[in-house]
Amino acid sequence: MESAIESSAQKGVIGSRVGRLTDGYEKVTGVARYGADIEHANCLAGMVLRSEHPHARLRSIDTRRAEALPGVKAVITAADAPQVLHGFTVHDQTIIARERVRYVGEPVAAVAAVDKATASEALRLIRVEYEPLPAVFTPHDALRSDAPLLHPNFAAYESKVPLNRYGNVCCHAKITNGEVARGFDRSAVIIENTFKTPHVHFGYIEPHAVSAAVDGRGFLTVWTSTQAPFVARAALSHTLKLPMHQVRVIGTAIGGGFGGKVELLDEPLAALLAIKARRAVRIEMSMLEDFHVAQARHASEITLKAGISSDGMLQAFEGTVIMDTGAYAGFGPHTTSQAMVLLGSPYRVPHLRFEGFAVLTNKLNCGALRAPGGPQAALACESTIDMLAEKIGMDPFEVRLKNAKRSGDTTPTGCELRAVALEQTLRAAAERFDWRRAVQRPSNGKLRGKGMACGIWGGSGYGAGATVRVNEDGTATVFTGAVETGAGSTIVATQIVAEELGLGVEDVHVVCGDTESTPFDMGAIGSRTTVSTGQALRQAAVDAKRKILQEAAEQLETRLDDLELRGRQVLVKGVPSRAVPLREITTTLTMKHGGPVMGLGACVMELPGFDAATYESHTLPSKPWFTFGTQMVEVEVDPASGDVEIIRFVAAHDVGRAINPVGIEGQIHGAVTLALGQAFSEQLVFQQGRLMNPNFLDYRMPTALETPHIETIIIEAADEESAYGVKGVGEPPVPPVIPAIANAIYNATGARILELPLSPERVWLALQKVAR
Repeated sequence: MESAIESSAQKGVIGSRVGRLTDGYEKVTGVARYGADIEHANCLAGMVLRSEHPHARLRSIDTRRAEALPGVKAVITAADAPQVLHGFTVHDQTIIARERVRYVGEPVAAVAAVDKATASEALRLIRVEYEPLPAVFTPHDALRSDAPLLHPNFAAYESKVPLNRYGNVCCHAKITNGEVARGFDRSAVIIENTFKTPHVHFGYIEPHAVSAAVDGRGFLTVWTSTQAPFVARAALSHTLKLPMHQVRVIGTAIGGGFGGKVELLDEPLAALLAIKARRAVRIEMSMLEDFHVAQARHASEITLKAGISSDGMLQAFEGTVIMDTGAYAGFGPHTTSQAMVLLGSPYRVPHLRFEGFAVLTNKLNCGALRAPGGPQAALACESTIDMLAEKIGMDPFEVRLKNAKRSGDTTPTGCELRAVALEQTLRAAAERFDWRRAVQRPSNGKLRGKGMACGIWGGSGYGAGATVRVNEDGTATVFTGAVETGAGSTIVATQIVAEELGLGVEDVHVVCGDTESTPFDMGAIGSRTTVSTGQALRQAAVDAKRKILQEAAEQLETRLDDLELRGRQVLVKGVPSRAVPLREITTTLTMKHGGPVMGLGACVMELPGFDAATYESHTLPSKPWFTFGTQMVEVEVDPASGDVEIIRFVAAHDVGRAINPVGIEGQIHGAVTLALGQAFSEQLVFQQGRLMNPNFLDYRMPTALETPHIETIIIEAADEESAYGVKGVGEPPVPPVIPAIANAIYNATGARILELPLSPERVWLALQKVAR
């Protein structure tokens, strides 16, 4: 391994297949410290009392018996918390229920005790008097004119963006681009269908865990498995009414996040308990709790009407998107807005009209599960493309190729697309998969079919800072607020800095995820880390390199442009004998300036222009970058049981520039596997607002046995606006998976399924309808 790394440093680190040297060893040996592993002297066990009702008024809470229990050091209710509202988009939520509860599992009280047994007994002693209220459990019920309101004063809540909201609708968005009636008049075929997807758990193995401590000055430190430490710090400062410099958040190792560890959950409760008890407090959710109260993917109902001409050109899309966002707005306005854009973005559709509703219901809150809004929109769009192709007698590959977006085209909201490689992914996937090949029918009585789907994803930008310190011995230390979620961001950071400073990746150490010691970073969200944080890292490394080369130019008596950093040396280009060791330069600079060589970098990606006349009450009309992909799949269906087996899976995705190909392959594999679970089995089942399958026995996720071999194709269509031309890859492979499988099932059986999951039961029932 050592020689391979040295070789990569000499040849160029960017683009090399580098293993997980930064965090792999700690994780496979059990040394990594996750949220539940953080230890404190005299740490108290925190536990939370949660609502048993989906909707009720809090008549009274009596904590006296719990407070009197020996070993209990603190008990809190809403009376102990600042009267502050918070939320990702709309400030509609308190950190602990005040006056009413809106879903089963909402925090009502919390205790801190000397051990878990005492804390559990204290919860049992708390008496809560509820007055049950009428509840709504589906968006259609919530949209009725006589529906009970979850938030009677919702219109008065502060919102970070202007939203059209009323009743139980927290966002009513619209997009209009072109003249839909004219497009349908030009269509030879018009179809309309409704697609449904359920709530889905984020599927991480590590439940939420947080610990908090307060020092003698009243300064708060919180250790939590968060994807966004600076977002958590800002939210804690806001909800606890503490100045930001008194709040420190340290991100621990994360046992899976996928967007589910961004917003606040028990962090403010642990902080309030620690403040009241004057002792460190740790709250560890059980997986049962996590299922009930952590966020889920939005359930959806999308109706899409589409028209196509006889020559295979798409003419018009018209659709309605309804997202069930749970008891609070959360990420609902964003997910709804995002789904509307994605619904019409992979292809050139001249006439579009979409309407979207994010609807409040008495269920757990919903968040930004990997590619929020993407799978829902892709199921509708890509199934529709196949249905249209069949109606006009054209291969679905040809329809997609004829209508594929190109560079310079725009999204439905008028955002211009750069470096579009959809056609390249289509052709690459078709060549690898051999799309023209006829499917061989097996002799075992099972049915085989093939399917395909394309996907588009727009990544987030947000701010990122980075600092690179070059030490006296020539090694480098990187400081970044981005956390390592398991996606490999720290090894990518070492590659970027090593590339610019002429080092090997083993010469670069990364310090990350601590708001006290690292620059600001928005967090591991929206597939942004390599794009945005990577840009900041590159700037910081280039800044440090400039200072090194200026000193070297003086020592070597040559021009700055004639020098390069390579192999831990500063060399005169073309004259390798004229060189000085990097450590000599950095030592000189450190002594000369009384401190190490420091490079600073920052990145805020500019949003491309968009057409404000095309939308209303839409939160995401523009994204700093978009990328495309194509997936093809062959399936085998057992008509006797409805069981579906994937025989082959090919995924071609544009990543702009592959910083670390092995890491990109891992991201594609992980994204596809996550979507396979939602495709075949994952579904949160509710009855009257109560979750019926809150465990991994009844909530089935794919294991290694069910996961097929995934063939990956990396396309590199560089985006000139980003460092090295990179585009994000964490979320883009998720959306196409489900429709590709649904299309393959139809190709095999003739059964078109419009609702998830594609479980054996649902497939079997669909086959019975076809047989009739």
